[in-house]
Amino acid sequence: MCPVSTTSPLTGAVAAELAAGRDRYNNLFLSARREHRRIDADAVLAHVRHRLPPAVEAVAAIEPAAVPKVMTTLYELSLELIGRELLGPQAQAPQLNLVFDQLLPAMPRLLAAAPAKLTSALVNAVHKLSQERGFVLPLWVDRLIEAAPGCPDVPTLLAMGQVFAWRGGLSHFREGALELMRQLPAEALGVALGLREGDPSPETCLTMLEGDPFWRPELARCPQTLRIVGKVGRFSGFGGEFRSPPTVMCVSGQLIALDERACWSIHADAYGARLRRIGPNLPDGEETPPPPGRSVDREGRVFWGRDQRAMPELAERSGVACSEQLMAVTLPSSHRIVLIALAPEPT
Repeated sequence: MCPVSTTSPLTGAVAAELAAGRDRYNNLFLSARREHRRIDADAVLAHVRHRLPPAVEAVAAIEPAAVPKVMTTLYELSLELIGRELLGPQAQAPQLNLVFDQLLPAMPRLLAAAPAKLTSALVNAVHKLSQERGFVLPLWVDRLIEAAPGCPDVPTLLAMGQVFAWRGGLSHFREGALELMRQLPAEALGVALGLREGDPSPETCLTMLEGDPFWRPELARCPQTLRIVGKVGRFSGFGGEFRSPPTVMCVSGQLIALDERACWSIHADAYGARLRRIGPNLPDGEETPPPPGRSVDREGRVFWGRDQRAMPELAERSGVACSEQLMAVTLPSSHRIVLIALAPEPT
């Protein structure tokens, strides 16, 4: 039995489209059931009733002719997600409901213009971002919803989404976000950076961000100090990265952390600090020595050119590695890596 019928208790644009395309939607369901034999008809119907109307009705209000392609796209995507048990009663990724409940209804113009491109990109983004430890997904969703009305097209929205993810703490997105921001017009760039009245111009902000990873608009007037800018790494027994206290080194300008099992790249900037798994082996390249004048002595005094600062927690450090703008310090009995930089300090 197919879940889509003209007797479904639905109203509005969804009901009208299901009635008009009854055979097509039923055939889509049967095709999905052949691929996903455990797909639940009741789950599909519940999803169609509760998750699809907000976005479809929003499209119907501004561009009724786009309803069939939007409805078809959402229905096919829903079948795939429910069939893979990412949504539905056995949902492994219930956060994907944010796409249907909040994101798509807030951007009907973009959804009508490119339904497949937009929906697949948002589902992929939400799924990946939800797996990032400590990432505040609802904040990212709110920022994207706020930006959507001013976006001329889907690529602009997706570019903003990557910038928002970077600003949300995913420091390894930095280079990609900067590249995308170079292509944004000034107004969109200002929105992506969350600029407020009195902040530097979007162009100035982009130039400063490119030159200093620890600069950001709201800290533009803050003095630079030598300070701890982040801590990364945890014991693998508690869900972390390292089985034993890690070693740090710099390879071709990139800070690396490693134990006996794997290597991780270290990323840190004004918006956060992250480790990204590389694999079991060190990346190709030459080990890079620290820039002159950078070190940590046995008492925990940190030296950075003409700047220095006492950090007693780093006494008896086991290792120090430096890139051009970041220092990584390890301790003999800790799985944490302390990250230090010359950075603006909020007052």
